[in-house]
Amino acid sequence: MFISGKPIGFGYKIWTMSSANGYPYALKIYAGRDERKKNEPLGMKVIEEMISVLERPEKHE
Repeated sequence: MFISGKPIGFGYKIWTMSSANGYPYALKIYAGRDERKKNEPLGMKVIEEMISVLERPEKHE
């Protein structure tokens, strides 16, 4: 993502899904556009990928 005035025009995003106690379930490092062309927002894609590692998502709030 380019932001004018920012010294470097690129960066990373690190997404993590953790329990209420702070234990991580999943970690995703985002470094740029995904090759799959979907018209979903980035946050929606990340949430769907993170939830897929849980066996029973309804148990985790």
